[in-house]
Amino acid sequence: MKGKGRTTEEKIRILREADRGKGIIEVCRELNISEVTFRRWKREFGMMEVNKAKQLKELERENSELKRMLADSLPKQRVLEAIHAKMVSLEHKRWRAAFFADVGLFSGRAACQCLRLGRETYRYRARLTTGHWLRLVARIRVLSAARPRFGFRRIAALFRE
Repeated sequence: MKGKGRTTEEKIRILREADRGKGIIEVCRELNISEVTFRRWKREFGMMEVNKAKQLKELERENSELKRMLADSLPKQRVLEAIHAKMVSLEHKRWRAAFFADVGLFSGRAACQCLRLGRETYRYRARLTTGHWLRLVARIRVLSAARPRFGFRRIAALFRE
């Protein structure tokens, strides 16, 4: 059967009660605990006072909180260490976010947040270029090579003609 789940302070009070003159067997019988349990408590908390136990409990709680905070910040730190080069283009950021998501270091959302990249930008896929578009670009290049002094407005006007 599972124990009563006594707190550390209660265990220390029980130990002090036994130290004041009550026998170990009497204390164990009153509290319905075994002598083995009593001796284990004595080994763990024998020299500790109640206020020290409270301080220890508070320190353990604070320590677990700090560990949790550290565990949350480590992946971001690893990502920032991995990014040595300056990322200028959105395409480069998108590529990095996809890499971190594929490797499993982050989810897509967390990668975007760490890299300060919009999630819409992360998911954006450019349209494929059509044959008409490619012909138009080739024609613009031919015109601009033939008339290098013309700007884009004048070349657009030539197309309209």
